[in-house]
Amino acid sequence: MLPERFAIACQTLRAHLSPLCASEIDPPEIEPPEIEPDVAARLVTNLSGILTPEAIATFSSGDLGAELRPYSVEVHKELRLMQMDVARWRAARQEATRRSRLAEIQTRSDRLVNYLDALLQSGASPESPSADKD
Repeated sequence: MLPERFAIACQTLRAHLSPLCASEIDPPEIEPPEIEPDVAARLVTNLSGILTPEAIATFSSGDLGAELRPYSVEVHKELRLMQMDVARWRAARQEATRRSRLAEIQTRSDRLVNYLDALLQSGASPESPSADKD
């Protein structure tokens, strides 16, 4: 079972990441459309506000069961990498580089949302996630 504070942290993080997912901003196309710079800036600024050391530390705590720990480790790792992606986006001077960095942030957001969904789903059920595999 997922501890309540951990479940709340997962839900909050998921709510902030969902608008950043590539599927929410740019539908997959052969040639992606131009991303408006002010929209990208607002989304990344919102993201950097939630990537606090305390929020990231929540996902490195050892108070989860063995079946949920791998998800927690992956979320923690992806959050740390997301911090670096945001810093690289802010440091980019050329618009093409900023678009490339935003694409990386979007891909990482998709991955994080998938991990958070799996973590919330696995933590909500009393059965072990390995019990479903045949």
